[in-house]
Amino acid sequence: MGQANSAATGQANSAQVERLGISYPAGQTPEENLAKTLARWREKLRAPGRGLPPADYSYIKLEDVCEENAAVLSRLRELGASEARCVYYGDITGAQADLSLDRLSLSGGAAARHIAECFTDDELDGVIDDGYDGDDGLDVPVFDEEGRRYDFRCGYNDGVTGRYQLVGAGDDYQRFMTNNNVVRDVAELGKGVSLLVFTFRSAALLTKHKWEEDHAASGALCMVILFFVSL
Repeated sequence: MGQANSAATGQANSAQVERLGISYPAGQTPEENLAKTLARWREKLRAPGRGLPPADYSYIKLEDVCEENAAVLSRLRELGASEARCVYYGDITGAQADLSLDRLSLSGGAAARHIAECFTDDELDGVIDDGYDGDDGLDVPVFDEEGRRYDFRCGYNDGVTGRYQLVGAGDDYQRFMTNNNVVRDVAELGKGVSLLVFTFRSAALLTKHKWEEDHAASGALCMVILFFVSL
C-alpha cells in the first residue's frame, strides 16, 4: 500500500512538472526541481517590479471606505477575522465586466506585490501552479460590502505582464458582478468603475490544504472586494 501511495504521489508531482514546462538535470528528481522552481517564482512575485517600490495601500482602512453599518463589517466580526488589509487598487476593464469570461484579473508586478505577501509559501505555491484555467489554484472566499460570500479560486497567469486571476465557482462570478452593479448598460461595461481588494484571515473558514496541511496559516485567506465609481 505504501509503495502504491508513493507511486501515485510521484505521478502527481510529475504531472505538475510537465504542466509548468520544467526540465531538470539527470540525477535530480521532479519533486526537487519543482520545489526549486516554485521557490524562484515565490521570490519573483514577492519582489518589487523593475526596481520600483510596491504601491502602498496600508493607509486605506476597510471601515473608512464602507458605510458605518455595512454588513461586511459585522460579517467579519462573526468570522473572528483578522484586521482587513488593503492589498490592491485597480480599474475594472470592459473585458472584466464581460460575464462570459468568468474571472477578475489583477495586474501583477509592483502594483500587486502586497497580494503575494499575503500568502504563505504553501498558498502561493497553489496559486502559481493553477493550470491557468482556475481548475486548480487556491480556494479564496470573497465577500462584498453586503457581507455576501462568493467562492473563487486564485491563480497566476505568467503571460506578458503577469496577472492574478480570480475565477468564480459555478455562477459565483456572475452573481458577484451583477450584485455589485458592475455590469450596467452594454455600452458602459465596467466603465468608470474601480475596485479595492482587502485580505483577512479567518480560523472559522480554515480548511486543510489541498496537498498538505499548511501550519503557517493562522486562518483561511479571504478577500473583501469593493467597487466604486471613479470620478
